[in-house]
Amino acid sequence: MTRLVAVAPAHAAGVVDVVVSGPAGGSLTGSATTFAYTAPPPTITRLSITKIPAKGGTAVTVTGTSFTGTQSVMLGGTAATSVKVLSDTRLRFVSPATSAGPVDVAVRTPYGTSAVSPGSRLTVG
Repeated sequence: MTRLVAVAPAHAAGVVDVVVSGPAGGSLTGSATTFAYTAPPPTITRLSITKIPAKGGTAVTVTGTSFTGTQSVMLGGTAATSVKVLSDTRLRFVSPATSAGPVDVAVRTPYGTSAVSPGSRLTVG
């Protein structure tokens, strides 16, 4: 058995053909010779504000990474409203009514959900 090990270069998410080239030419392409790049899960590094009222209705801008394709933003177990992705590194949402106390903001995309970080914590109340 012949084995070839390669390191995939950085690339946008998606499926690409893998072609092995040598002195006799390149390999054929097909479903068995593809590689799928996936985007990393989102991360939250900073919130524009850190305290919101329990009644909701406050616009919050989130800074981080990999926000393209955002499916939802959650504050604890409550969904934010009016979520708008501004860029791959910024999004905005309106806070829902929720119970007083600390709450973690989470961004969900097809590639995963952001982990809890010091930059994802809001205080409600």
